Amino acid sequence: MSLFRFSKFFVPRLIVLFLGLALCSRASAEVLNYNSVMLGDRASGMGGAYTAMTDDPAASPYYNPAALARLHGNSLSTAVSLFNKYDSSYGDQPSLNDSIFRINRGKILSIPASSAIISSFHNFSAGVSILLPEYQNFGGTIHSSGTDSTFLRLDNQNLWVGGAFALNVTDNDALGFSAHYTSQNTARSSTNLFAAGGGTTVENEELTLATNSVIYQLGYFHEFAKTEQENKWRLGLSYRFRSILVAGSGSYLFSSVSTVSGASTPIQKNSLSAFSYVPDRLAMGLSCTTQHQQTYSFDISYYGSNHFSDLEQDGDVIVQKNIFNFALGYENQLEPWLALRLGLFTDYSAAPGIPANPSMRYQDHIDKFGFSANFGIQTTDHTRLSLGGYYLGGTGDTAEKIGAAYTPLTKTDRVFSFLVGSSYWF
Repeated sequence: MSLFRFSKFFVPRLIVLFLGLALCSRASAEVLNYNSVMLGDRASGMGGAYTAMTDDPAASPYYNPAALARLHGNSLSTAVSLFNKYDSSYGDQPSLNDSIFRINRGKILSIPASSAIISSFHNFSAGVSILLPEYQNFGGTIHSSGTDSTFLRLDNQNLWVGGAFALNVTDNDALGFSAHYTSQNTARSSTNLFAAGGGTTVENEELTLATNSVIYQLGYFHEFAKTEQENKWRLGLSYRFRSILVAGSGSYLFSSVSTVSGASTPIQKNSLSAFSYVPDRLAMGLSCTTQHQQTYSFDISYYGSNHFSDLEQDGDVIVQKNIFNFALGYENQLEPWLALRLGLFTDYSAAPGIPANPSMRYQDHIDKFGFSANFGIQTTDHTRLSLGGYYLGGTGDTAEKIGAAYTPLTKTDRVFSFLVGSSYWF
C-alpha cells in the first residue's frame, strides 16, 4: 500500500476512533483546572500547543507520545520552574500590578516540571518520563470581619512516573503509547473563629488524601508530504484514558471549642478509602513551519465529566463538567543558534458555578488565561538551553465555611513562573 493510500485510509479512522473513545469515557478530578503547569522546554514556551510538534522529549510523553518517533538518536531533556510564585486572594480583587509587586514576597517554590530520557533505534523510540503536571499551594486568611476570621491551608501535588513507546509506521505516520504511575497527595486544614451563642467558637478541620493511579495514553502523528518550496504541516491526535485507581487512603479530623459550652467530642476518622481521578482528555493539534523558519501551532483539548466524593465519609463532593481548553504557539528561528517562542493558552475550570446559598464546600470555579515566552539557545551541536517563563491567572468564585455557614467567596489566582529547560542529544 502506498504512503498516500495508507494515510488516506488510516487518518480518518483514527480520528473517528479517538472521538469515540472520548464520547464513551467519563472522568473526574479534585483540582478542576487541568492546565496550570507548563511542561517541557520548547513546549512551555509555545503555551503547551504541542500535540502536533516534535523535538521536546520531556513534553511529548504528556502531549502526544507518537511524536517521540520523530526523534533521532538518544536524548535527555528536563524543565524546572526555578521560581514559581502563587498569588491567591479571597474576597478582595487585587490588580495584576499589585500581584507583580508581590512576586518576590512570601513562599516561592521550585518545581521540577518534567524530564525524560529517550532512545531511538530503527523505527522505534522508547524512554522514561517524569512529570509534575499538577500543583496547588495556599496558606492564609480567607475571611476577616470584626472578631470573626477563617484561615485555610491547602497543598496538592501530583507526580507521574512512567514510560513511552513510539513507532514510525510509515515515513509520514507514527503511533505512540505512554503509561504513567501517579502519586497524588492533598492536605487541607482550616481554622474558623466566629461569635455564636453569646460566646466565641473555634472550629478546626483537617483532611488528607493520598492516592495512586495508572494512566494510559495513545497518540498519532502525521507529517503531510511536501516539497522544499512548501510549508511543512503536521497533525497530531492523542487520547488519554481516565486514570485507573490503584490505591487511596485518607483521614478526617474535626474539633470544636466554645467559650460557652466548652469542647465538643472530636470527630476523627483514619484509614478511610479515598478517591481521585485524572480526567480523560482528547487532544488535536495542527502545526505549520514556513519556509522562513517560523512555526505556528494550535491545540484544542476536550475533557470529560463526572460526580463523586473524594472520601468515603465526610469528604467533599466533586462535580466536574465537560470543558475545552485551547493553546496557540509560535516559534521564530532568529538565528541558527537562537529561537524565540511565544504562547497563549486557556485553563478553564471544570467546576460548576457556585450557587448563591451553598450548602456545602465547592471547588474553585476560576477560568484562567495565560501566556508564555522563552528563548531556545543552541549552546553546542548537542545541547540546547531554554530560558523564559509563563503567567497564568483569573478571577472566579469558590465556597468555604465562614462562621456557621458555607458562603460564596470571590477568589483570584495568579501564577508567575521562571522556567529553565535543557536538552542533550547523544
